[in-house]
Amino acid sequence: GLGGPGADGVWRLAAAAAIALGLLQIAELSLAATGAVAVRARRIQAFAGAPGGARLLVIGAAALLAGARVAFAVQLLLCVLAFAALLAGKSGEGPAAAPGWLPGYRGDGPLAVWIGRFVDGKLPPLPPLLVGLLVTGMLAGLGLHNLPGILVLTPVEAMMLAALASWHPHDGRRDWLAPPLLQAGEYVFLAALGFADRAWAPVTFALLAAVMLRHLELAYRVRTGLVPVPDRRGLGWEGRMILAGLAALAGIVPVIYPLLAVYLWGLLGWDWAVGWSRSPS
Repeated sequence: GLGGPGADGVWRLAAAAAIALGLLQIAELSLAATGAVAVRARRIQAFAGAPGGARLLVIGAAALLAGARVAFAVQLLLCVLAFAALLAGKSGEGPAAAPGWLPGYRGDGPLAVWIGRFVDGKLPPLPPLLVGLLVTGMLAGLGLHNLPGILVLTPVEAMMLAALASWHPHDGRRDWLAPPLLQAGEYVFLAALGFADRAWAPVTFALLAAVMLRHLELAYRVRTGLVPVPDRRGLGWEGRMILAGLAALAGIVPVIYPLLAVYLWGLLGWDWAVGWSRSPS
């Protein structure tokens, strides 16, 4: 019964495991961008987040012995433990980081960057982000399908508070948490909306996977100087959330989700085939 009954429950667990894996990887990149490495977390993170190896054997064994639900639950648990180790582990010095990497890891779109201009980087990123994340998580837990009319856009409005810090240099002690927490709000909203509004579960999973890979690709592009900010072609985290919220308001989530998933996967394919072959600007 983990994740809910039937095949949709398995897809929910699969989505949760994929989200956790993506957040773990962006969290490790964000911590490394500060010039620190969580020494005690490196082994468990490598086990939980790296492809192949022992993790694949453990999850494969769980799938054979107990089924897909347990396999996804094991992956989710491993990622949670690795993220906890990142938070609690003793930090050592890593490779020197270039200034400005962390804001680029957020995945801001044009609207978020425009909103951030009004406070000109004076607002720290975590307080408004935590407020938006709390509202989004609570409403997602209560069920977005229970929100009448325009109230379905409430999580989007709450998460837009995070856009106020888009110009902040993210140089605080815990500001490396801003990119993974911001993306967590986007994932929770997209997943809750997709499963609540009866979008086909594999399509919701495909959209979440495309968004996760888009965030990771942008992060690596920031490290190599290949990506402009904001993320206009990918719509940014706020653009995707607004589009999904308007689709829910109009009752067309089952139509918009596959179109958005196809667009993002096509964009990823184009960037992987063409974009990475360009020289850094």
